[in-house]
Amino acid sequence: MPATLWAGTDDGLVHVTTDEGGQWRDVTPPQAKGLYVACIEASPSDPKRAYVAIDGHRSDVFTPLLVMTGDGGKTWTDLADDLPRDVR
Repeated sequence: MPATLWAGTDDGLVHVTTDEGGQWRDVTPPQAKGLYVACIEASPSDPKRAYVAIDGHRSDVFTPLLVMTGDGGKTWTDLADDLPRDVR
């Protein structure tokens, strides 16, 4: 089975490939809004699951942004509800 690879950019894009880089799909979560994708953590057991931390401090956005997908980036769930707001 080919490896699933995830990539994030400093202008808020997230892409995924399921054929080891042959073709990439833009699966950018709507929460990113052009902000810096600080980290992507792919699940070691489920190739369709990934967690994305988005950093908005460069744009004066201090609300925590953390999202998860379980379907390869088709949909995203906001996980930041329980995180403290506006902590600087």
